[in-house]
Amino acid sequence: MPYEPDLVVRTADDAPVAIVELKGASEVSQERAIALFARYRASAGHQAAPYFLLITESKGFLWSIHALHADLRPNAEFGMKEVLWQYIYPDQDLRGLNYIVFHWLLDTVTGTRKHDAEADKKLRESGFTEAARNAKVTFGMAA
Repeated sequence: MPYEPDLVVRTADDAPVAIVELKGASEVSQERAIALFARYRASAGHQAAPYFLLITESKGFLWSIHALHADLRPNAEFGMKEVLWQYIYPDQDLRGLNYIVFHWLLDTVTGTRKHDAEADKKLRESGFTEAARNAKVTFGMAA
Protein backbone atom coordinates (compact mmCIF):
# COMPACT_ATOMS: atom_id res chain seq x y z
CA MET A 1 0.00 0.00 0.00
CA PRO A 2 1.46 3.42 -0.94
CA TYR A 3 2.39 5.85 1.81
CA GLU A 4 -0.29 8.49 2.47
CA PRO A 5 0.87 11.47 4.58
CA ASP A 6 -1.42 13.43 6.86
CA LEU A 7 -0.28 16.83 5.59
CA VAL A 8 1.93 18.06 2.77
CA VAL A 9 3.61 21.46 2.51
CA ARG A 10 3.91 22.42 -1.18
CA THR A 11 5.42 25.25 -3.17
CA ALA A 12 3.24 27.34 -5.45
CA ASP A 13 4.07 24.97 -8.33
CA ASP A 14 3.01 21.93 -6.21
CA ALA A 15 6.50 20.59 -5.47
CA PRO A 16 6.50 19.01 -2.00
CA VAL A 17 8.63 20.81 0.59
CA ALA A 18 7.63 18.68 3.57
CA ILE A 19 5.69 15.56 4.37
CA VAL A 20 3.97 15.68 7.76
CA GLU A 21 2.98 12.60 9.74
CA LEU A 22 0.75 13.08 12.79
CA LYS A 23 0.53 10.62 15.67
CA GLY A 24 -2.14 11.10 18.33
CA ALA A 25 -0.05 9.33 20.95
CA SER A 26 1.44 11.81 23.38
CA GLU A 27 4.76 9.98 23.51
CA VAL A 28 6.67 8.47 20.60
CA SER A 29 10.20 7.25 21.23
CA GLN A 30 13.04 8.30 18.97
CA GLU A 31 13.35 4.65 17.86
CA ARG A 32 9.68 4.57 16.79
CA ALA A 33 10.10 7.95 15.06
CA ILE A 34 13.10 6.61 13.13
CA ALA A 35 11.11 3.53 12.08
CA LEU A 36 8.26 5.73 10.77
CA PHE A 37 10.72 7.93 8.88
CA ALA A 38 12.45 4.86 7.39
CA ARG A 39 9.05 3.57 6.19
CA TYR A 40 8.32 6.90 4.52
CA ARG A 41 11.78 7.08 2.97
CA ALA A 42 11.51 3.54 1.56
CA SER A 43 8.16 4.30 -0.05
CA ALA A 44 9.11 7.75 -1.37
CA GLY A 45 12.44 6.72 -2.86
CA HIS A 46 14.02 9.42 -4.98
CA GLN A 47 10.82 11.51 -4.84
CA ALA A 48 11.23 12.29 -1.14
CA ALA A 49 10.36 15.81 -0.04
CA PRO A 50 13.29 17.82 1.38
CA TYR A 51 11.75 17.73 4.89
CA PHE A 52 9.82 15.16 6.91
CA LEU A 53 8.02 16.10 10.12
CA LEU A 54 6.58 13.67 12.64
CA ILE A 55 4.36 15.49 15.12
CA THR A 56 2.76 14.13 18.30
CA GLU A 57 0.86 15.87 21.08
CA SER A 58 4.06 16.41 23.04
CA LYS A 59 6.98 16.26 20.63
CA GLY A 60 8.01 16.94 17.06
CA PHE A 61 10.78 15.33 15.01
CA LEU A 62 12.25 16.86 11.86
CA TRP A 63 14.44 15.30 9.18
CA SER A 64 16.20 17.21 6.42
CA ILE A 65 16.84 14.92 3.44
CA HIS A 66 19.93 16.97 2.60
CA ALA A 67 21.52 16.45 6.03
CA LEU A 68 20.58 12.90 7.01
CA HIS A 69 22.47 11.16 9.77
CA ALA A 70 23.72 7.66 8.87
CA ASP A 71 21.59 6.16 11.67
CA LEU A 72 18.52 8.15 10.46
CA ARG A 73 18.08 9.93 13.79
CA PRO A 74 16.15 13.20 13.41
CA ASN A 75 17.99 16.42 12.63
CA ALA A 76 15.87 18.13 15.30
CA GLU A 77 13.50 17.27 18.14
CA PHE A 78 11.28 19.84 19.82
CA GLY A 79 8.41 20.17 22.25
CA MET A 80 4.93 20.71 20.80
CA LYS A 81 2.86 21.57 23.90
CA GLU A 82 3.56 25.30 23.62
CA VAL A 83 2.44 25.35 19.98
CA LEU A 84 -0.65 23.23 20.62
CA TRP A 85 -1.86 25.39 23.49
CA GLN A 86 -1.53 28.51 21.31
CA TYR A 87 -4.03 27.03 18.82
CA ILE A 88 -6.39 25.06 21.02
CA TYR A 89 -9.70 26.57 22.09
CA PRO A 90 -11.10 26.07 25.61
CA ASP A 91 -13.80 23.63 24.44
CA GLN A 92 -11.47 21.72 22.07
CA ASP A 93 -9.23 18.81 22.87
CA LEU A 94 -6.19 17.31 21.18
CA ARG A 95 -8.25 15.01 18.95
CA GLY A 96 -8.08 17.89 16.49
CA LEU A 97 -4.29 17.54 16.21
CA ASN A 98 -4.43 17.53 12.40
CA TYR A 99 -6.24 20.89 12.27
CA ILE A 100 -4.03 22.46 14.94
CA VAL A 101 -0.84 21.44 13.13
CA PHE A 102 -2.37 22.48 9.78
CA HIS A 103 -3.00 26.02 11.11
CA TRP A 104 0.41 26.22 12.80
CA LEU A 105 2.19 25.27 9.58
CA LEU A 106 -0.01 27.56 7.50
CA ASP A 107 0.84 30.49 9.80
CA THR A 108 4.51 29.50 9.61
CA VAL A 109 4.74 29.33 5.81
CA THR A 110 2.73 32.52 5.27
CA GLY A 111 4.79 34.44 7.83
CA THR A 112 1.77 35.29 10.01
CA ARG A 113 2.84 33.26 13.05
CA LYS A 114 2.90 35.61 16.05
CA HIS A 115 4.64 33.37 18.62
CA ASP A 116 8.13 31.95 18.73
CA ALA A 117 8.07 28.55 20.41
CA GLU A 118 10.96 26.08 20.50
CA ALA A 119 9.35 24.29 17.53
CA ASP A 120 9.41 27.49 15.47
CA LYS A 121 13.08 28.05 16.24
CA LYS A 122 13.98 24.49 15.21
CA LEU A 123 12.09 24.86 11.91
CA ARG A 124 13.96 28.10 11.20
CA GLU A 125 17.36 26.63 12.12
CA SER A 126 16.81 23.66 9.80
CA GLY A 127 16.03 25.89 6.80
CA PHE A 128 12.43 24.65 6.64
CA THR A 129 10.84 28.06 7.24
CA GLU A 130 12.77 29.64 4.38
CA ALA A 131 12.21 26.67 2.03
CA ALA A 132 8.47 26.74 2.73
CA ARG A 133 7.96 30.50 2.55
CA ASN A 134 4.64 31.26 0.81
CA ALA A 135 3.93 27.57 0.35
CA LYS A 136 0.55 25.95 0.87
CA VAL A 137 -0.44 23.22 3.30
CA THR A 138 -2.71 20.42 2.11
CA PHE A 139 -4.28 17.37 3.71
CA GLY A 140 -2.83 14.14 2.36
CA MET A 141 -1.55 14.00 -1.19
CA ALA A 142 -4.34 16.23 -2.51
CA ALA A 143 -2.94 19.20 -4.41
